[in-house]
Amino acid sequence: TLLNYQRDIIKTLQVNGELVNDFSTLTATAANDDGEAI
Repeated sequence: TLLNYQRDIIKTLQVNGELVNDFSTLTATAANDDGEAI
């Protein structure tokens, strides 16, 4: 699903240390579903 896709993007960006504000705002719900802070 789109939600899962967004969640994967967040994890990838976090690993790369490149989590930008636009992505953190766009995918806040997906990250919260994982119980992970952005």
